[in-house]
Amino acid sequence: MSEFVDLPGLGKLADGYGLASDQVAALTRALAALASEPDPPTTIRSGPEALAGHIADSLVGLAVPELAGAARIADLGAGVGFPGLALAIALPSAQIDLVEASARKCAAIDRLIASAAISNARAVPRRVEELARAEGRAAYAAVTARALAPLPVLVESAAPLLDEGGVLVAWKGR
Repeated sequence: MSEFVDLPGLGKLADGYGLASDQVAALTRALAALASEPDPPTTIRSGPEALAGHIADSLVGLAVPELAGAARIADLGAGVGFPGLALAIALPSAQIDLVEASARKCAAIDRLIASAAISNARAVPRRVEELARAEGRAAYAAVTARALAPLPVLVESAAPLLDEGGVLVAWKGR
């Protein structure tokens, strides 16, 4: 865990988003848990790469006011748990559902949630389409996705989950 306590940039990043010391501690615990994860669904596990690739990349979504103010958020194709876990830490009044079809990845997410003591996030072991046909229909003020599908497919998958006026925030490369 000490690898992250003094990780260059963590304090500045936290200050930039107005995060309190308990939130910084939770981010530190999440990164430490990821670094020691026995079955990681990612190759980016520690050091500055994890801070930049998981935490900083996730927190940029807070620039979208509708996401920052959402009461209920679904993170689709959650993978290792980002951006959902970082958003759960930054937005303690929001409920974050990390939707992931892979049981192995959901188990890893559950371990990270427990290690970081995140009370407002849960892994949802379902396919997006299944969730949209059931309790997830029109249930979320915001939907996030980082590496799930091409944008047209993502829009089609996310739309049924959004309540009226909801927003989709997609992390997309060039």
